[in-house]
Amino acid sequence: MTVSIATSSLIGIRGVPVEVEVDVTTGIPAVRIVGLPDAAVGEARERIRSAIRSSGFTWPARRITVNLAPADLRKSGGSFDLAIALGILAASGQMRIVAGPIAAIGELSLDGRVRDVPGSLPLALPLLDRDAGTVLLPRSAHQHALTHNAARRVSTLSEAVSIVEGRAVADTATSDLGRGRGDHARVNGAAVAVDLTEIRGQPTAVRALLIAATGRLPLLLEGPPGVGKSMLAQALHGALPDLDGAERDEVAAIASAGGFDGADPSRPPLRTPHHDLTVAGLIGGGPRLTPGELTWAHRGLLILDEIGEYRRDTLEALREPLERGVVDLVRAGRSVRLPGAALVVATGNPCGCGELEH
Repeated sequence: MTVSIATSSLIGIRGVPVEVEVDVTTGIPAVRIVGLPDAAVGEARERIRSAIRSSGFTWPARRITVNLAPADLRKSGGSFDLAIALGILAASGQMRIVAGPIAAIGELSLDGRVRDVPGSLPLALPLLDRDAGTVLLPRSAHQHALTHNAARRVSTLSEAVSIVEGRAVADTATSDLGRGRGDHARVNGAAVAVDLTEIRGQPTAVRALLIAATGRLPLLLEGPPGVGKSMLAQALHGALPDLDGAERDEVAAIASAGGFDGADPSRPPLRTPHHDLTVAGLIGGGPRLTPGELTWAHRGLLILDEIGEYRRDTLEALREPLERGVVDLVRAGRSVRLPGAALVVATGNPCGCGELEH
């Protein structure tokens, strides 16, 4: 018997629908997962086997084939665990799908608990938008995804089975999009108490900050050490307006993909990377085409402190993204477009020693 459960895979910051097809037949007991899985997906068989047994079900001593379609899309992470486990239980006759079409996202622990996964919001959005039926999500998933009518939050595999069989209805979350809202900005997750109104002196620099915030213009603050360049750059974040509805949803999805769910959803993001940043760390790249700091700061502020210490090739990589507001990463057979409309502010000394003309 073949069973199909919908789920999704995270590509960059975007969730792509994936169909989990499970076939349980007679033969030598074995589990085979196909469809370009990475090591984390391949190891799911051990987590799922233990979770099924810990939840009071029987692991079928038959040949199990799991296909992750489309086959040409690389799959990574543990977000497929719950869908695969439900597919195995349904294909082996231990569970009946009564609640209609089912989609599931979540990683399973060995005792059957459902863990949240990075990017739960962008993973859930394509399933919720295409009306994939009941979408099962971890209880600790992003609040914005849980507020949808089709979303159901689950804590364990047993609870998920009860919902699929129509024996229980999981509670839905109430909107809590203002959670974590504070008075100060957050730099890479750390609170920063800098406000433009608290700055005394430097009227020319403050005016330049306001102009940059109004027109979203890149800005370079240059001067000797100790004049407050870094403080001024961080204070600019407080002058930026709150995000509107569409921008808030976009930034929330990006933050969820990066694991920054604790940030204030109403405020623009603020990123201050160290000067040893690589090209891939700034604009994105790597084997999985991972987003960089420019994408994490989308619709917000990216501060390049001590810009003279950055590598030249890293700074040169900003030319096109700053002009177009997007980053196009292309590799052999793969390409991804990432948002990069961040306001970039750099600070630096006039020379290497910082004491030019002083």
